[in-house]
Amino acid sequence: MLFTTAAALQADGGAREGSALTAVIALHASGATFLAMAGYLGGEMVFRHHVATIEEEMEPQTNSQPGGAHPRGV
Repeated sequence: MLFTTAAALQADGGAREGSALTAVIALHASGATFLAMAGYLGGEMVFRHHVATIEEEMEPQTNSQPGGAHPRGV
């Protein structure tokens, strides 16, 4: 919404100087700040608090090749 408002102010070259230019710069700065905060908080929720993540249970790996050979033959 902030970026859309800033784009509307810039339409037809209306924000080249004065208070309109100040408003556009303030709207862009606010939008970028909110975007950075949302990214940070989203990362905190996922990586620190494990919100909306599915924990996979670790199963022991079984070696299906006889003699303990590596499955790719390496």
